[in-house]
Amino acid sequence: MKSSGDVSLSDRILVQKTITNNLRIMLLILGLVHSLNVFAAYAIQPNEVMLLPPSCFRLSSTNFEPDAYKIVKTKRKGPALGPHMQHFCHGMKSLIRADRNFGTKAESDSLWTAISEFDYVLSHTPKNNGRYNNYLAITCVEKAKALRRLKMTSESLKVYQQAIKYNPKLTKAYAGISDLYKTLDMNDEAREILEQGLKRVPKSKSL
Repeated sequence: MKSSGDVSLSDRILVQKTITNNLRIMLLILGLVHSLNVFAAYAIQPNEVMLLPPSCFRLSSTNFEPDAYKIVKTKRKGPALGPHMQHFCHGMKSLIRADRNFGTKAESDSLWTAISEFDYVLSHTPKNNGRYNNYLAITCVEKAKALRRLKMTSESLKVYQQAIKYNPKLTKAYAGISDLYKTLDMNDEAREILEQGLKRVPKSKSL
């Protein structure tokens, strides 16, 4: 026959186990809530959809908030750009959010997020056969824009130049370098880079 002390000890052990299990359940719930909040922050929102390139409409529904995906389903999809396109599109989404939060810390945070997404594309997309050179060039241009907004001028210039190496006919890269030179009062260099672009794309209206 168990003593009252033994029963009391067993009860305490049972209570401790119950508390531990409850704590575990609470932590799991909190983890789930946090995960849902992170997804909600990462997902593309309805007011961002139409500001994205049409190619981004090819992304799966998990990349969008439900109402945003309803809009996507009604739109004509652009051509596939290349591998890891979800990172490119979320980088573009982050640039949109940077515009929305202009002049605040959230702008800077969004720009760094965009750069991280573009870096993923640039580091994981195959470069050995030239198949994705235009995609890589476009990604470089968008990354260069973000770097310039962060006042990282020399880094921005290097990335613009990399874009031209990937695609010597990408007029956006020449225009971006020219604008950058103008902000540095390097007007001769700004004109020269446009002339280089026109040699590659003589009929360009954007240069």
